[in-house]
Formats: sequence, structure tokens, C-alpha cells
Amino acid sequence: IKGRLDFLGGSIAVKGGSGGDDVLVMQDQADDSDNLSRFEAGAFHRNGTFTLTYDNSLDQIELRAGTGDDTIEVRGTESGVHTRILAGHGDDGFYFDSNAAAPNADSVDFVVSTVEIDGQLGNDSALLNDVSDGSADTVTITPTSVGAGTADTFFGTGGALFYRNLASLEVRLGRGGDRVQIEGTAPGTTVTVKADSGNDSFRIDPNGPDDVG
Repeated sequence: IKGRLDFLGGSIAVKGGSGGDDVLVMQDQADDSDNLSRFEAGAFHRNGTFTLTYDNSLDQIELRAGTGDDTIEVRGTESGVHTRILAGHGDDGFYFDSNAAAPNADSVDFVVSTVEIDGQLGNDSALLNDVSDGSADTVTITPTSVGAGTADTFFGTGGALFYRNLASLEVRLGRGGDRVQIEGTAPGTTVTVKADSGNDSFRIDPNGPDDVG
């Protein structure tokens, strides 16, 4: 079943119940326009005309986007709520960036739960922008994830990214002395890692950080 979110205006508040797995799905697959969607902690905004609020009584929030060239911002997430985004058709862009959310402008530290993105069809890209973060972070990049390693500190506590069907993935490090472990990349995905002013280290090894070979 394909739907559209164009009829939504104003705001909606959603709360899950006690027990069970409560999942909120937003269906927009029939929309062929270029939309701007923004996720924040406990809120979803669309095109500046609609706001959805929720809390950690939900287990998962999911967006199923349409056929346009969509811009999807993840400025932050609600702790304990898994975020799933299916980009649909079109050349879509994912942007992980707090975007001037003081005091940590241009940081991914507000991502404090797991996020799953699927570019699906089209020439899709993801940018993870942490340039204002002054801490020394550890980040692991695999063919399916960023920041999901057991010792990783790139995102906020509890945060991790799982991805598929991307043409490009770019990670911009912060000002601290960051450690980057690259264990593999996905076929068809160009991965770029940009260091900043810190004393950073890079290791490319499919065996993980503990291998000494």
C-alpha cells in the first residue's frame, strides 16, 4: 500500500503503549515531489509544514519516502527508539548533522539510538558531519555499518548507523585525535573519510582492531 503525507499539516503526537513492540510507519511512497524531512530527538518534521512528536514509548519510527529527490536530515534521535528510513526512488541525500544545535554545532553526538537507512533506488548519498566535535572518537566502518563497533564513540551513547544501497558515504571527523577502523566497504559504495585538525589514525583491516597481523 503506497501513501502520501501531503495531506498532513500542523502537528500530531504519538505515544506507544506498555508492553509489546510499538512501531510508527509514515507512508509516502506515492509522493513524486522533492521533500525535506528532518529527524530530531522525539520529533519528525516535513517541509516545514508538519511536525510529529513521539517519545521512547515507541520501539521504532519508520519513514517510507517517495520517488522524488529527497533530502533527509538526521539531527538527532530519541534514545531507545530505532529509526528506519527507506528512501524510495530518486537521488536522495541523507545528512547526519546537528546543524547548529548549540553547543555542538555540526556534530553527530545527538544520534543516541540505532538508525537504519536504505537508499533503495537512485543515486543516493550519506554525509556524517562531526567537524565541531572536539573529543577523540573511535569509529568503525564496515560494508553495512558506521559506528557500531563495541568500542566506538563516534555517535552519542547508543548511536550507530546501518546502511545499504548507497552510491557514496562520507564521514567527516572532528577536531580530536580520532581513530578510524575500516573493515570493509560495500560494492558500489564510494567511501570518503575526511580528517580534521586532530592527530588521527587510520587502519584498514578486515580482521578488526584486535588483529596484529
